[in-house]
Amino acid sequence: MEPIKPKAYSYIRFSTPEQAEGDSERRQIEATNKYLKHLKEEDGKEFELVPLRDLGVSGYSGKHIKHGELGKFLDKIDKGQIPSGSLLIIESVDRLTRLKQSEAQKLFIQILEAGVTIVVLDSTAQEITLHKFNNDAGVIYRLVGEIQRAYTESKRKSELITDKREQERKRAREGNGKISGMTPMWLENNKDWDESKSRDERFIVKDENYKNKKGEPENVVGAIRLMFQMKANGKGTYRIERELNQMEGIYFPKGKRNKSGRWRRSTINRYLKDRRVLGEYQPHTNSFKEDGTRKREPVGKPIKNYFPPIIDKKLFDRVQSVFEINRKKSGRGGGKTGKAKNLFVHLVKCAACGDSMRYIDKGDNRPKLRCDDNTRNLNCTEDRKIRYDIVEPILLRYCKGLDPSDILPGNEARETELVTAQKELQEVDGELTQVEKGLENLLDNMELGEEVKNRYKERKEQKEDLEKRKSDLESRINELTNSAQHTSQRLKDISDLIERLSNAEGQERINLRVALRSKLQRLIDQIQVGFWVEEEEGYTYTTLEIQFRDDVRRTLVIINDQLDSVLTIEGGDVTLEDIARERQRVADRKIKIRAQKSSS
Repeated sequence: MEPIKPKAYSYIRFSTPEQAEGDSERRQIEATNKYLKHLKEEDGKEFELVPLRDLGVSGYSGKHIKHGELGKFLDKIDKGQIPSGSLLIIESVDRLTRLKQSEAQKLFIQILEAGVTIVVLDSTAQEITLHKFNNDAGVIYRLVGEIQRAYTESKRKSELITDKREQERKRAREGNGKISGMTPMWLENNKDWDESKSRDERFIVKDENYKNKKGEPENVVGAIRLMFQMKANGKGTYRIERELNQMEGIYFPKGKRNKSGRWRRSTINRYLKDRRVLGEYQPHTNSFKEDGTRKREPVGKPIKNYFPPIIDKKLFDRVQSVFEINRKKSGRGGGKTGKAKNLFVHLVKCAACGDSMRYIDKGDNRPKLRCDDNTRNLNCTEDRKIRYDIVEPILLRYCKGLDPSDILPGNEARETELVTAQKELQEVDGELTQVEKGLENLLDNMELGEEVKNRYKERKEQKEDLEKRKSDLESRINELTNSAQHTSQRLKDISDLIERLSNAEGQERINLRVALRSKLQRLIDQIQVGFWVEEEEGYTYTTLEIQFRDDVRRTLVIINDQLDSVLTIEGGDVTLEDIARERQRVADRKIKIRAQKSSS
């Protein structure tokens, strides 16, 4: 039986991906093999080589100790799993650590006290044992010098990079410079640009006119604009992903990290929230937490107009408002089937247990809503169902605040522009008031000289500009309001909307239902479905209690698949007594109508 060989742990570390592509790893491996061969030939010592690799990991931050292979090696030392007499081979001290002196010495002592010899290969193979560390002053001096050199060198590099970044950020804020680093996928860094050229030439936009190095078109901007439009129209990320990947002639992001060359939901969501599409750039700085992980923090305010903008601000804001609405509830984009069959997804609840009502379609053209908790045989005992094809038109007819024009293409854009214009008008009015006050003060102090007169002239010009802006905004608001009124005439009432939902086909139908679903989510908080028994008269009835977001409650009573009565209450709960009173009122009205008909 062969004797067990002692182990030689070859630790290789470098910080950057460029070193991986270069000579660093090969050089360190060759030096290790040469040293072990020398030990075998000259001293007859043979070791089992165990590689330890921390590739692309910083030695200055300590991340290699907290999370890297070196950290695992140190854990084994603490657990007594590294035999005494083992070797730890490093190319140089800075491969093992670039920490400050006190922390670096603790690291060396921890390894040496475990009986491990540290071999530093650089100029001459220096073997450091615990005995030498404690008794050989020359070893200590050389080691301390190497530790200090490694730390100082890394610190100096870090400071130079930080200073360079600060200067780049300063020039960029002044509109003259460009910050080195990552460029958004829809832009290409113009390597020929320098500060003598226009800032607009810093980047090349990958739009319909762009071609890559192979001469192939690469319209990234077109694809991103398309996903913004789809999201603004109420489509969820599942649907956007599927529709984009089914399209022909658009850009697909194929690369090292995405070999499939297809759009992914994570990428779509990230771009839909990325303010760089507006031209903004938020500088960041990197620091390190105590655990060695990198912490990325914003530095100062975003730099406006740093990148060429590719998305209109109003469209971007519309999409963010959709995200804000969807943040509290999911399921806005047509569902996983993409057909948007259920307009009230996540809104309809079981009155008995509060769980969602599941949309069940068995292919008989009579889909139903049933308590999901009961369907899954959990706690709820309410197993009764209600036909969805009856519920949908009734709920639409009595949905407070639903304007049929709200689901037409372009309406949300008009609404957003109208709100933005109204808000801007308020701001202009406020500025105008301040300017007018300033003019009055300057007028009272005209005798103070030429400087006051010049300021008065500037303020007067400012007032004229504001008055023109106010007039333009008022005209635009009037146009948008008239446009809304005109659009409403295209679909006169909810009945037309319901008819259009029934008659539309294919993608038009899906888009219509997705937009309507999105609108309903903004109007309604929840709809409780209750099933009740009228023992005296011997029949059952269903209630649909709609809780609107403006604190209005509306209860619809359905008997034998027909709407029987409607009760609306502002700020309060609808009770069974309220329903009974409303039903009695309806019954009395019917009796009165029948009596009038029989007497005539």
